[in-house]
Amino acid sequence: MSESLVNQIKLDALKIGIDTFGICNIEQLQEVHPDLLSEIPVSFTRALVFGLPLPAASLDGVTDKPNLLYFHHYRQLNYILDRFTTQTAIKLEQAGVRALAVPATQIISWKPVPRGHISHKLLGAAAGLGWRGRNNLLVTPRHGARIRFGSVLCDLPLDISNSPVESRCNSCRECIPVCPAGAIKENPADFDLEACAQKLKEFSKIPFIGQQICGICVKACKPIEPAGR
Repeated sequence: MSESLVNQIKLDALKIGIDTFGICNIEQLQEVHPDLLSEIPVSFTRALVFGLPLPAASLDGVTDKPNLLYFHHYRQLNYILDRFTTQTAIKLEQAGVRALAVPATQIISWKPVPRGHISHKLLGAAAGLGWRGRNNLLVTPRHGARIRFGSVLCDLPLDISNSPVESRCNSCRECIPVCPAGAIKENPADFDLEACAQKLKEFSKIPFIGQQICGICVKACKPIEPAGR
């Protein structure tokens, strides 16, 4: 029942353009990140992670700051992901599986830096969807960093054969010189999260934006595989 249910969820996702999917073993990930579920009221054993790519043209007008068209697409992708993950959690519960949808973007604390209920990047990396890039984003082979993520936590008894994906940034450093905050370094572990957060706060004051977004390093991080693969 579990496999057929997951296969149906994957088909539903593909119908609305969500073409990136993986399953994360939360219990194993908590061995490395024990506070992973610290903002979640109950524990779960698995996470279904969904990725929806940004339309390439939505980034065309992003140069040294975000623009209104990118902001629109950013919000719409979050909305699509949130609607889908909520519907998926309901479907799982109707099948007798405990489940909880996690918002694609919902800030629950601003200090020391903005953070949400859980890191979709950690879940996605553990699910084998990509790697942590120099830009501190989850980079996927087919979409680079031009993708938004949403997750559903659940207790489906799924066997997982995913393995972490090694970084394929290699000699690419396109994101480093374009970062307006100077936050991106050679080593991903040296990413300056505080400098990034301060720049996002500055961008949120752009008229009609009102949200902490950027998109500059997202645009610079291009796919390394054809989208159809």
